[in-house]
Amino acid sequence: MRHWFKKLSFTAALMVSTLTFAQQPNPVLADHLSRLKPISKVALLVQNQDDGWALRADKSLVPASTLKIVTAWLAIQRWGLGHRFATEFYRDGNTLWVKGLGDPFITSEEIELIKIQLGARTDLSTITSIHLDNSFFPELRLDGRNKSDNPYDAGNAALAINFNTAAVRFRNGSLQPGEAQTPLTPLAVDLADDIPIDKQSGERRIALPGGRNMSAQYFGEVFSALVFERQLPLTIMPLNSAVEQIYSHKSSRTLEDLLVGMLKYSNNFIANQLFLLLPDGEVSIEASQLYAMQQLETAFGWQNFNVSDGAGLSRQNKLTPRQLMAVLERFRDWAYLLPSRGDRIQAKTGTFWDNHSYAGYYQDDQQQWQAFVLLINTTMKSGYRYRFADALIR
Repeated sequence: MRHWFKKLSFTAALMVSTLTFAQQPNPVLADHLSRLKPISKVALLVQNQDDGWALRADKSLVPASTLKIVTAWLAIQRWGLGHRFATEFYRDGNTLWVKGLGDPFITSEEIELIKIQLGARTDLSTITSIHLDNSFFPELRLDGRNKSDNPYDAGNAALAINFNTAAVRFRNGSLQPGEAQTPLTPLAVDLADDIPIDKQSGERRIALPGGRNMSAQYFGEVFSALVFERQLPLTIMPLNSAVEQIYSHKSSRTLEDLLVGMLKYSNNFIANQLFLLLPDGEVSIEASQLYAMQQLETAFGWQNFNVSDGAGLSRQNKLTPRQLMAVLERFRDWAYLLPSRGDRIQAKTGTFWDNHSYAGYYQDDQQQWQAFVLLINTTMKSGYRYRFADALIR
């Protein structure tokens, strides 16, 4: 399916270089246009429709998570789909050092792979303590991230596991691991104790609330439990330059895998990890914002736009439908990375309580893939965007 879509989207890219024109009017689409025209905070651009469909196409609005398409394009240009992020391991006597470099996809399953590779390179039975270096990222908080414990509000750090969240399960008054592959660690227990009694039921995934040191602490606890089957003493501190590197772990997940997960599940943690890693050199929010803005201005000649984060959480992000359409034109070869709606729509949603946007591709009646952008910055039934997209393929 993936290779078929790549080939088809490439063909479409060759055949559609500018906005083309529909041969016959679509009355359902006409009804949608009539409904949307009076709403000032709606903007729209659809390929394969006439000029009347360019509804405020140059109006800057908040893209919400449709911005992740831009982040994905920037990441592909920066690294290529085959790129694998790394985490470094060092040894000093009986101490194992872990240096985080921002890998967005370290999971409990990945730790099991790391354990095998470490065991082949050093005697793990003689390790008595773990030092954690999380200094590659400063303490930071991207705009748009709230202070809730919901997974979509997970913070970013150089060393984090399971998307910087802890999974727990409440069962008959007992606290249990929320997933079979991840042990229940002391920090997870403490976080679960903070959940109000009336909400202690079923499964919960908790975004770690405590900044980069808490992220490293939880990483260390899960790592210690999985690799050593006990809790070794943990220390968070910068790496001593005199220690010996014993292993650099390249993730089992490629950038392509990360982008599929980021776009399918709208994973804010992955998106903002990638955003922070985009520039060379020292990690900072300002450097990433500058990098993204410069790359987009150079590639597309844009003016009057703003990129504040990589996930689309910030309401400071501003794009027009025409700008997002320009990215979609260059994203065609990777359209298969976007979530599917049936067989004829590949698109990404963007959602706040007052944002119900949708952008991607639809297959027209000539079996060609066309791009569309619908930015809605006002309250509306969340299902409206799907009805609109379905009308494109009637």
